[in-house]
Amino acid sequence: MAEHDQRFKNLLKEFLPEFFQGFFPQRATGLDFDGLEWLDKEVFTDPPGGDVFILDLVARLRSRTPQGDEPLLATALVLLEIESREAVAAFRQRMYRYYETLRRKHRCRVLPVALYLRVGLDGIGVDTYVETYDDMEVLRFNFLYVGLPALDAEQYVTGGNWLASRWRP
Repeated sequence: MAEHDQRFKNLLKEFLPEFFQGFFPQRATGLDFDGLEWLDKEVFTDPPGGDVFILDLVARLRSRTPQGDEPLLATALVLLEIESREAVAAFRQRMYRYYETLRRKHRCRVLPVALYLRVGLDGIGVDTYVETYDDMEVLRFNFLYVGLPALDAEQYVTGGNWLASRWRP
């Protein structure tokens, strides 16, 4: 699956607007892809001695959606992670750690998105990582996902977005 990771990264870098239009059209309308900038994928959690995360893709762009006190066009990051393992339980925590590190470092909104190559879940949706302390939920982190194995290929092949028809590992 490692060879597919690089292919998907290249596709996402080249066709990020089409990815969002094909799988998350409502989110696509809230993102301004003009001036899209790809950031360094190496993130330090607590320099000089903290962990180093190597993220798949991080895009900086403008968000058209107002959030609280933020202006109509605010800086936002899109965190894209491509997961090729056959289980996602450990990935969910890792995704939260990546999100939290980016949020703290850049001090702006972060939209986390996972692309599951071997796990389908419901095809397209929201996945969740939850932490508890005894019987109390202390953290609930949600992120968007595309689970390729659960998608109806015919729907995407016949659709208007040619990129979506090519999402086959």
